[in-house]
Amino acid sequence: MNDSRIKVRIKFSKHGPVKFVGHLDFMRYFQKCIRRAKIDIAYSEGFSPHQIMSFATALGVGIETDGDYLDIECNSVTSCEDMMDRLNATMAEGVRIENVVILPEGTPNAMSSVAAAGYKLICKNGSGFGNDLTEAANRVLNSDSIIIRKENKKAKKKGRAIEGINDYIEEDIKDRIYKAELYADRFECLVDASSAGNVRPLNLLDLICKEAGMTLDPLNIQIIRTDLYLMKDNRLTPLDLSSDTIQI
Repeated sequence: MNDSRIKVRIKFSKHGPVKFVGHLDFMRYFQKCIRRAKIDIAYSEGFSPHQIMSFATALGVGIETDGDYLDIECNSVTSCEDMMDRLNATMAEGVRIENVVILPEGTPNAMSSVAAAGYKLICKNGSGFGNDLTEAANRVLNSDSIIIRKENKKAKKKGRAIEGINDYIEEDIKDRIYKAELYADRFECLVDASSAGNVRPLNLLDLICKEAGMTLDPLNIQIIRTDLYLMKDNRLTPLDLSSDTIQI
């Protein structure tokens, strides 16, 4: 990295039909918006220069977000407010820049910093969650262990089962769930989102439904990521380094 470059972190939200745009297309979309906003972004060297940009994490198709992040390197900057206004002037409907911060020197990039993510899961048909599911959630979340069953990627090779290796493995994710609560109209959770221990909120909700003797229809659930967090002094801090820390 060129020492004269300035690292900038951009927080954005994404709602509505644009949620169906895949990660690579969304990355290209941001590259065009940055050029249109006349941000003095730095480019890589070599025969095929590209904007120096990295997203904290890829957002799955169909998932909305209140707070996701990307880092860029700039040759020069004006002010955070000016950059945010200029970027928002180029945004399509459903995408909004929520914050822009200039990072202190030596700050790790967003991708390597993600420790946790907050989620909100809502029934698309407006039916909400009944009392039976609320009672099941209390039993699951207050238990000594929370076991999920997932496919063992090592068990299959080129579509063929490998002898002696189970198709599925079980994991206890109790310690990786920092907060979780089921309301009448939504399920909210704060879970591990690191590369070593990522917890999928839909898996947790599915486990609660099974405890209640119900079948979860994932197509009826809208997932909204509320924010991404880094770990600092045993506290979860939003990636834009705001003061909204959470003690765990």
